[in-house]
Amino acid sequence: MSEYVIFMHGVNTREQREQPGYANQLIRGIKCQIPHSIAIKYIPLYWGDVNIKAEQALLYDLKQSSVWGKLAFQDFRAQQLLQFTGDAALYISRAVGQQVVERLIQQTMVGLSEFDPRTDHVHLVSHSMGTVIMFDMLFGSRWDAPNANGYQGVEQLRHLIFHGTSPIRSIHTMGSPISLFSLTMVRDTPVPNTHDITQRLGQYLKALCPTITSKFPWRNYLHPLDIIASPIQHLIPKILNITDTCLDIKDLPTQDISLFDDLCNLLMNVVGRQALTDLRELAMLRLALLAGSAHSSYWSSPVVVSTIVETISKTAQ
Repeated sequence: MSEYVIFMHGVNTREQREQPGYANQLIRGIKCQIPHSIAIKYIPLYWGDVNIKAEQALLYDLKQSSVWGKLAFQDFRAQQLLQFTGDAALYISRAVGQQVVERLIQQTMVGLSEFDPRTDHVHLVSHSMGTVIMFDMLFGSRWDAPNANGYQGVEQLRHLIFHGTSPIRSIHTMGSPISLFSLTMVRDTPVPNTHDITQRLGQYLKALCPTITSKFPWRNYLHPLDIIASPIQHLIPKILNITDTCLDIKDLPTQDISLFDDLCNLLMNVVGRQALTDLRELAMLRLALLAGSAHSSYWSSPVVVSTIVETISKTAQ
């Protein structure tokens, strides 16, 4: 019996995109803490360079404007914001999304070449927009139609993972914006919602409950300065309409928010409380923009490492 951990990266909000070795630090942390008796295999998926040419071309055009030099937060616009919206385009666009799906299917099938769904388990670890893309690949209704691009590959992957007593035993989302994309999941409309993941995901989670003996863990990690991360503890059961199930969702902060409140209070005492009180929201936003490392911090977070190890250890038992 083996535990397979599938990693999906999102957008790197610092100087460059995620690289193929993006999960190395998290994997090292897990290896240091996981019991030696547990057989574990790691599958880091990588799609980071699929849309880079289109984004570079767009950035070039933006910088040609005569007002570009007068805009605030130029680095943030050229890196974090552009990359994040580029990732969103992957989710929306079937043409570009198809390229991502094909690459991810190929990598996943290679990683699961020795996988036995009768005895082995899968744990999903996703970051940022990688959560949306992974869930779109596994549960998105736009890949259901037999004539859809990538249909055979998607169905092959879904059948492998969801065959029989489905082997997925935990979900870990880091800095996830999935709550924002819940706005695309509109019910009670005659118009087909091709980007909806709720029906298949809800069905899967409902069918999962009879096959496991304990609560199914979904851990959502948030850094207090990560403006992309959002809580999902109460949102997911609501949008999936599965409030009475074995699903156990917890939002876990990776840092103590009181540390940042203490910093603000210190600045207020030094500079003047009234002067900073009026600008507190702006100051916190600026602090968040400057702390670009917050969105990438999950890969080295002790909270993430210990929680994943705890989850895998319980599953292996």
